Amino acid sequence: MKTALKSILLPAVVLACTLFQACGAGPDSVYSTRAAEDIGKAVTEAKAGNKRVLVDVGSKGCIWCVRLHSFITDDPELSQLAARSFVTVRVDYRANAALLNGYGRVEGTPHFFVLDNDGKLLRSQDTAELEAGKSYDRAKVLAFFKTWGN
Repeated sequence: MKTALKSILLPAVVLACTLFQACGAGPDSVYSTRAAEDIGKAVTEAKAGNKRVLVDVGSKGCIWCVRLHSFITDDPELSQLAARSFVTVRVDYRANAALLNGYGRVEGTPHFFVLDNDGKLLRSQDTAELEAGKSYDRAKVLAFFKTWGN
């Protein structure tokens, strides 16, 4: 009986977890649809903390967005530098295209916009320039954070 139950439950659990991620609960679902509000809050927080705002533009289902997020969060030096230098806002491009295109043309996702703590655009960065093979070039990402961070 226990073996039969396991043979039914295990595939059901695996399927549920897969659907859970596919329906938006995975790591690529954290892109905000409320860019104006969230960027406004980030600017306020950046001003208080003497930081800059990193607007990480992406979209659900974007494999390069997931790769970049993991690349940064899995590297202690990169993640600490980003946290010290920026207030990061992850924004869904599809839901906020008109607002985001006001900062500059977004050729693809992921894309970075760096704002000062008054909300003024300092840098528009096509992250394809930071890629290396099927990942990212650590030296380039580190240099970007050091150059554009506060």
